[in-house]
Amino acid sequence: MKRYTVVKNLIGLLDDNDVLIFSGEELCKEAYQYSSDNCFFIKDAVGMAMSFSLGMAMCTDKRVFIFLGEGELLRELGVLAQIGASKCSNLFVILLDNGCYQSSGGHPSVFDNVLSKKGLIYNSNTKVITFTKHFKDKQFKRLASRFTRLVGPIVILMSVGKGKKKGLDNITIDLEEQRDRISKFILDHTKETAMFVPPVLPTPDIDVQTLNVDLFKIGGTS
Repeated sequence: MKRYTVVKNLIGLLDDNDVLIFSGEELCKEAYQYSSDNCFFIKDAVGMAMSFSLGMAMCTDKRVFIFLGEGELLRELGVLAQIGASKCSNLFVILLDNGCYQSSGGHPSVFDNVLSKKGLIYNSNTKVITFTKHFKDKQFKRLASRFTRLVGPIVILMSVGKGKKKGLDNITIDLEEQRDRISKFILDHTKETAMFVPPVLPTPDIDVQTLNVDLFKIGGTS
C-alpha cells in the first residue's frame, strides 16, 4: 500500500484531540492536505522530530502521534531508547517503512538489513506492534477499536510502498505559525484526553554546606 494511502487512513482512525507530528519533506506534503490545528510539520529538520514529540508528550495529556520514516528512526535511535524510558503512555511513533530515503532520491536504507526490525526497536526499550496486514486486508473498523486501546510509548511499524504522490501543494504555513497554532490547541482543555499525567520531579532544597562536608569526607581528607 502506498505511503500516502496509509497516512490518509491512519489520520482517519485518530481522534480530533490527538496531536499529529509529521517529519520529512515528502511525508509532510502528503499529510498537509489533511492539515488542521492539531498538526505540526517538520519538513527539513532531520534528527529532531522524535525529540520534539517526546518533549511535547511530556507536557500534555493529549495523545501525541509522530509520523516518520525508518531513515529518521535510524538517526535517532538514542532518542528511541529515551522514549521507552520515559514511560509516556500518550506517545506513539508511526514508523512508515519503505526501505529508502524517499526525500533524498529514494536511496536504500539499511533498515532492511537488520536481523530483526522489531527486535531493534524492542531492544531500545520500546514496545512495538505492526498493523501492516490489517491495512492490506482493509480491516479499518477493527483498527479503529485497536487504536482506542493503545497505551504508549509504542512504535507502530507499517510497511509501505516506495514512491511519493505527485502534484502536491507546498506547505505554506511557517514554523512560527505552526508553533502558535499547536500551542493554542494543546492548551485547549476542552480537547484533553486525560490519558497521561506529566511526571513531576521533586526538587528538594540542598544544604550546600552539608554537601561540601560530605564530599570532603568522601575524599578521605580530614
